[in-house]
Amino acid sequence: QLFATLDPTTRRVKLPSGKRLLVSDTVGFVQQLPSALIAAFRATLEEIGSADLLIHVVDVSSPFAYAHVDAVEATLKEIPGASDVPVIHAWNKIDSAAQPELVRAAALDRWPNTVCISAATGEGIEELLNAIEICIVSSDNMVNIDLTLPYERGDLLDLIHSQGVMEEVKYLPEGTRVSAAIPAAYMEKFSEFTES
Repeated sequence: QLFATLDPTTRRVKLPSGKRLLVSDTVGFVQQLPSALIAAFRATLEEIGSADLLIHVVDVSSPFAYAHVDAVEATLKEIPGASDVPVIHAWNKIDSAAQPELVRAAALDRWPNTVCISAATGEGIEELLNAIEICIVSSDNMVNIDLTLPYERGDLLDLIHSQGVMEEVKYLPEGTRVSAAIPAAYMEKFSEFTES
């Protein structure tokens, strides 16, 4: 079986901090992809190059799990921009492993950014969500801001809370003083309040 998933789906996910993000489940390949199939799914696979993060779900119960990871990594090298996207390896079905600690240690030894999970039992899901949040927040796409928002711009304060990382808030007579990190894509919304 070459594909575990053919239809891409997008879901909204809530991170532990309350931030929400969209997660797209794209083509799930489990063996080396022939060049003809890579070409056929090029549009779907190219979306990976513009992703903020790639979560590579690996089936721990497969005796070929390591070979599958190698095949995926080789395929990603062929996709423009995909090599620059941070990756979290989510080793799924850890509950089915006879020796989960050995699987966990072996995976972490080869791929440091690995989280072992069980979609069936929920084991490790909180850890995965935390890893996602850390990766997204520490990405190059975040910009530090230090500014004062007028009280009537509560919409921007809400945007920081929902999409950024609030570091400090002070309520002053002239408005809300904020130190935070926000996605660079939102910087323009705050440009009139930044100090030169």
